[in-house]
Amino acid sequence: LIISYKNENIPFKEIIPFLKKIERKYIDQNFENKIDKLKSIQEINEILKEFKSSFNTFITIEDLNKALTSNQKDLDPSFNLKKIMENNHEFKSLVEKKISENGFVIVKEVIFKESFIKEICNELKDKEINNLKDACDFLLIKKISEKIHLDLLIFMGFKIYWNGLDYSASKVNCSQ
Repeated sequence: LIISYKNENIPFKEIIPFLKKIERKYIDQNFENKIDKLKSIQEINEILKEFKSSFNTFITIEDLNKALTSNQKDLDPSFNLKKIMENNHEFKSLVEKKISENGFVIVKEVIFKESFIKEICNELKDKEINNLKDACDFLLIKKISEKIHLDLLIFMGFKIYWNGLDYSASKVNCSQ
């Protein structure tokens, strides 16, 4: 952190966000000291099992976080599963293991049922969609957030051939 100061005065406005970021990272890395990590993992597993038997096809990490904080009353209200997963790699790998054990895949911050991913991939292939705009429109029809369209297509094995910045002129091909 480099801060310029004048007349021997240091502006705290610039220091406080930096210190908060360090504190948050420290708290997240030491997650297991404050909360029973295994209990949280078990609760995440239970939430995933409920999701598995539901009609929903995907759940976000944010939704998982809300369910976890509502089910575990002893969690700090500022508990943020996404941030903890970013800063605590051991915990992240445990969560990802539970996700895959339950037959789900994670793309960015969205957990999908594996069967749903296969279904979408097969439909894209069957419809012979080879235009990026058409593929994204299809994903929108399936109620998938625009934020992850490209990541999801790449995850499913599609190659994107850009034609400048115009995505309606760009092509997608299944590389599998």
